[in-house]
Amino acid sequence: MAAIRVGFRRLSPDAQDNPVIAGRAIGEDFETTPGVVQTQARGGDDAFLLTLRSDGTAAIFSTRLGGSSGEVQE
Repeated sequence: MAAIRVGFRRLSPDAQDNPVIAGRAIGEDFETTPGVVQTQARGGDDAFLLTLRSDGTAAIFSTRLGGSSGEVQE
């Protein structure tokens, strides 16, 4: 398994009080959930969007968002 660095920039709850986290993922091993927009890195840093269960035990939604160069969530 390759190393991955993750940093988050925004944290806020959704309508069901599940934490929604946006940030930056660097590396190939950021886990995504089935049926999402982007499952693999496309070059450089990628922004990510992650929703966790309110008790923090599992991801409800997790996707990368990026193109061929670095992207950062603002």
